[in-house]
Amino acid sequence: MKRNRLSDSDLQVSEICLGTMTWGEQNTEAEAHAQLDRALAHGINFAAGLLEKACRAAIPDARPAFIEFVQTFGDLVNFHPHVHVLAADGVFRADGAFVRLPPIPEALLEGGSRRAVLAFLVEKRAVSEELRARMLGWRYSGVSVHNQVRVAADDTEGRKKLAGYMLRAPLSLAKMTYDAPSGTVIYRSKMHLGLNRNFQVMAGAEWLELLCKHIPDRTR
Repeated sequence: MKRNRLSDSDLQVSEICLGTMTWGEQNTEAEAHAQLDRALAHGINFAAGLLEKACRAAIPDARPAFIEFVQTFGDLVNFHPHVHVLAADGVFRADGAFVRLPPIPEALLEGGSRRAVLAFLVEKRAVSEELRARMLGWRYSGVSVHNQVRVAADDTEGRKKLAGYMLRAPLSLAKMTYDAPSGTVIYRSKMHLGLNRNFQVMAGAEWLELLCKHIPDRTR
């Protein structure tokens, strides 16, 4: 996998990114793990390359500013790996001046990501040509982009909420109750569209197994 140096930092980013927003709903957990392992094995490091390319296309030699963070969980602590990007709404020129840019259209980011990811997976024989053709026609093909959240420079409370979201744990103790006589855990949160419910009810051992899925592999 070819990598490019990110601005003047020591970070090397892949030219291809991997979108995972709807994983856990349109594929199985085993398939998601397999596709993540294949992507990592071939050097993909998610969204950085796409954002870098878009910013440099707007202003040559400009330096974008963004942070990527990966979350593996959905609202019901289900396995749902996806990437969030905290990006400045502009770039830094070589002289240090900050230049604000218009938002990159979601359709442009999503379309480019979708085509690049599926082409890469076909090349590596992770998916077939037939499956790629079908996925390109799906409304939700496993790659989605949302960039409508904005935090103003003077929005102190907004920055606090954003930092809390970035650092949040997979579950909230306030949403969890334990019924000791039955050994059952009940977890309530937002409505999950795929599961069509806003709660999880399972035995304590099953709940622990679900939580363990979000513990990173110590070798990664």
